[in-house]
Amino acid sequence: MRPIILVTGANGGVGLGVCERLLVQLSSPTPPDSSTDGKATGTPYHAAEGCTLVLACRNPQRAAEAKAHLEHLLQRLGAVDDSELARGVDPAHWTPQGASSAVASAASAPAARPRYTQTLSAPVPTRDAAARDAYRASFVRGTVIDTVSLDLASAQSTIACASELARRYPYLTHMILNAGGASWIGVDWLRATFSMLVNLHAAVTRPTYKLQRSGEVSADGYGKVWELNVGMHYVLANRLRPLLCATPYNSPSRIIWTGSLEAAMRDYHEDDMECLDPAKSPHAYESTKYQCELAALGMDDRLRGAGTKEPRVYTAHPGIVASSIFAGVIYSWMLVLMRCVFYLARWTGSPHHPIDAYKGAVAASHVAIAPVEALDSTVRYGARCTIFGREYVTAEPIDGWDGPPSQGMLPHNTVGGLARRLVERCDARLQAHLAD
Repeated sequence: MRPIILVTGANGGVGLGVCERLLVQLSSPTPPDSSTDGKATGTPYHAAEGCTLVLACRNPQRAAEAKAHLEHLLQRLGAVDDSELARGVDPAHWTPQGASSAVASAASAPAARPRYTQTLSAPVPTRDAAARDAYRASFVRGTVIDTVSLDLASAQSTIACASELARRYPYLTHMILNAGGASWIGVDWLRATFSMLVNLHAAVTRPTYKLQRSGEVSADGYGKVWELNVGMHYVLANRLRPLLCATPYNSPSRIIWTGSLEAAMRDYHEDDMECLDPAKSPHAYESTKYQCELAALGMDDRLRGAGTKEPRVYTAHPGIVASSIFAGVIYSWMLVLMRCVFYLARWTGSPHHPIDAYKGAVAASHVAIAPVEALDSTVRYGARCTIFGREYVTAEPIDGWDGPPSQGMLPHNTVGGLARRLVERCDARLQAHLAD
């Protein structure tokens, strides 16, 4: 029994950061990201025999590069000192000289399990460290990194991906819906400069100066950005529902939608769900990211009424991460400048700038491995960071939520109603691709 985890858009950015973080966290019997209120706890997804991490990517070459990167990370994970993992050190800053030879040799051995000479008379910290080393060595040795083709701009590719996954695996424990996109065309530099001079934190947290196209139609006849961010993820999740229900773990499988700090109710119009009207929906990215959060609410509400083996559905966002999302829109030196401005925002007190993908992945990692009783599907979990670069997770209200967080069925408030109606509209619009 092992976690089998699907991550879409895993070849770079936040998706790759999520994969890195999950490998590090699941290599421990008490992963730090599963803790609640600072109290160490275990995870319901025991992974002593390793996990299977499936990277769903559009570009085969980049998928192969991401797979090689993660396999190299596994090798390093088998050699890093336990104290560095306990301190939550980013893999980019692991010290090779701190390697534990016992773990390294055990992880590289094809069959032999590590042996330790400590007895019950050894100090507790020594025995605990030895036990963690043994667990990690077994995890590293048994973990498999796999890839599958997925182009969310194509319904045919999405359906083929679901069929391939059903052929390969008996079940899934996690779906992390991270991939997506937008039709960025540039930056209004005059507005950007003014915004940063007036309020730096607001300007680099919820920017109003990014330029994007709206009203684009995909080859499948859907709103292009909507199909990327919402539509095909909804199809994929529904088609893989039997695999999610087949989990051998006592804890239900999890579907995790990636939200955004920029997701806002004001940008979503029910009568233009696919953002086809540029006059009504000029901010297609913000609208569809808000719909991701609504989809999580609506799907979880529906599935909780369908049975105990049904998956749970949550939302997590990475805060502000210096990704390559603008790589094709602005010059490379501007990307470096953007990263510097993000650090300035963090150092002047903004909690919303993890900046690095590994740090931004803490919210998705927490939702993936924390005990289910510690999670609430009616909030969105967000990554935050201290001025010293220490990442942490907070539970935030969905924009427009006008009631307290709820562990029960969705209340009949504004957002609850929007969420219910959204999944009904998705069912109707995607009916041909949802059918078996």
